[in-house]
Amino acid sequence: MDANLKAKWVEALRSGEYKQIPMELHDREGGYCCLGVLCTVAQIDMDDTGPAYRVLERITGGYAPLVTLNDDKGKSFAEIADWIEANL
Repeated sequence: MDANLKAKWVEALRSGEYKQIPMELHDREGGYCCLGVLCTVAQIDMDDTGPAYRVLERITGGYAPLVTLNDDKGKSFAEIADWIEANL
């Protein structure tokens, strides 16, 4: 993963500016999953999720662990940021 983008993503996750939600990149109430935050930072259009997920796959090298952390395990953005720093 590009180091500059990774640093911006981790910073955004820790910023407190994003309300965390599961199961969607973003919602109408201003919530984001960790991958939705990445879309915002990387300026990826989230309105068409198919292409967005393909770009996310390429950027992260496989986003399934992030989905598990965010959606299934309910990890906070700070915990996910720690995981990203250690693993991507």
